[in-house]
Amino acid sequence: MNGTKGFEGPYESGHLLVAAWRLFVYRHRRPPSVKELSEMLEISPEMGHRLCNRLHRLGVLEVVEGAFEERIYLQDHRKLEELPRQEEALSFEKELRQWRERSAKREEELRKLRADREAKKKDLFSDLERQLRQGLRKKKKNPLDDL
Repeated sequence: MNGTKGFEGPYESGHLLVAAWRLFVYRHRRPPSVKELSEMLEISPEMGHRLCNRLHRLGVLEVVEGAFEERIYLQDHRKLEELPRQEEALSFEKELRQWRERSAKREEELRKLRADREAKKKDLFSDLERQLRQGLRKKKKNPLDDL
């Protein structure tokens, strides 16, 4: 959240999101969706989801899934005080880096599996071809062919 639209840390961004929630409810007389909160704060929907999920895990917000979208309800605003004042070593970049590493490992495993599958397929075809050639050489002459 550092460098993102004035968010200095989790504490400030949590309070800002809850304030936006309260303002939205005051204006529209209904709970907002994550998309609406993100638009109100002028942040990306992904960042909005990340903030809402963090506050949901902490017990500040409750996310209720509807038929078409989720709605956000305030559960316990006092738990905002449990948020750290500063972000722990740019955890978003850290999480992104870890995800990329896991993704690269999965891609490498898939490449190895594909290579193994191709090698097995090649061996199978060469084995079948060898068996076919040996079968043709050993084939006994059909007595009906002489007629």
